[in-house]
Amino acid sequence: MEEPGLRPVWSMSGSDMLTELDHLHALLARHETRRLELLAGLETIGHAQEVGAHDTARLLEFRYRLDRTRARRDVHLAQSLPKYPAVTAALPTTAKTQIEEVQAPEAHDAEADADVIAGVLLSTAQAEAIVTALEKVPNTVPVEDLAVAERELVGLARHLSPAELRRAGTRIRDVLDTDGPEPEEHKAYARESLTLSAADRGVKFRGYLANENAELFRTLIHAGARPHKTIDGAPDPRPQDKRQADALTTALTLAATALDAGAPSPTLSRPAISRPNDADSQASGSGGAAGVVADSVPGFGAKANVTVTIDLQDLKGRDRRRNWRYGSRRWAVRGRDQALGL
Repeated sequence: MEEPGLRPVWSMSGSDMLTELDHLHALLARHETRRLELLAGLETIGHAQEVGAHDTARLLEFRYRLDRTRARRDVHLAQSLPKYPAVTAALPTTAKTQIEEVQAPEAHDAEADADVIAGVLLSTAQAEAIVTALEKVPNTVPVEDLAVAERELVGLARHLSPAELRRAGTRIRDVLDTDGPEPEEHKAYARESLTLSAADRGVKFRGYLANENAELFRTLIHAGARPHKTIDGAPDPRPQDKRQADALTTALTLAATALDAGAPSPTLSRPAISRPNDADSQASGSGGAAGVVADSVPGFGAKANVTVTIDLQDLKGRDRRRNWRYGSRRWAVRGRDQALGL
């Protein structure tokens, strides 16, 4: 059933649909901002306890049948927003608290619709991505630097999605954190793993890399998996997963070549183990780099491959000539033995 005053969708052109969708998007954004303001107010006065709920998140969970994680995330965002004035200022204004009627597309001109879209500088999903990233910044970071990071992320929100803002927030947090990796980063390193299993004519593997190792792996694969045109100029026929597999093979070949050339691999370096009888060798300086023993794996590396191209008929003719020479030599030996009486 359609609301009064709204045109049926089937009677609208594509531009009319997009115009009304823009208006609805701006209207929903304002309502989402108002919702956060109400959640912060409920949490401040503790109304949830008055009505018998444990907290505001639990009240939302049961009253509106929301997932617990969603309810807790919304309440946390509502409580955190006052600490970030740039994010709060970029959210849609809620001066009009009453629900606005959606007017027909003819009532709006192009400039008015552009103003409506421009008024939504930041959506609640983008605000959540920014606040979540800034909340993880250590307390040792100066407030001035945190404010600059906040403004930069708000500026990026004009062009980035929430997922892209989360990645940008992670990079900014790493730049602001000058005291080294957080405990969570150490835990991520500890979770690194690689599992290999046999497969038909090959091997299957799965694993996890963390932090800089993940970025290095992603960079190598993305750089090597770029599509290349064929010799005839046609587009690359390989799908993305095949190109990524080829990129990994190329990286492994280059690593094996380095090992075969005698270059130590960082992945094969291990901390030196001090033993009582190693004192003399360490004093003489024969231990190489202090505290590190570099291993090289003999026998590994890029193997030499020789490719020979020959016509099939020539190959068959070569086999016939070889058989003829072998047969002639055999009869010659037998005739010699008979002449000598052997």
